Amino acid sequence: MGPAIPTEPDIELMKQIIKDFGSYEIFKEQFTEASKTVEASRMVFVSMGS
Repeated sequence: MGPAIPTEPDIELMKQIIKDFGSYEIFKEQFTEASKTVEASRMVFVSMGS
């Protein structure tokens, strides 16, 4: 069996999410809504700039 899959982002990503969205819960809500509006691929990707 492989390693456990994390259910929350690591601390650095969490800090950036809170900075950009205000909270992890708000991020999840906005991410879910965005994924509902994507028509072509039905997928939403998250990228983090360096």
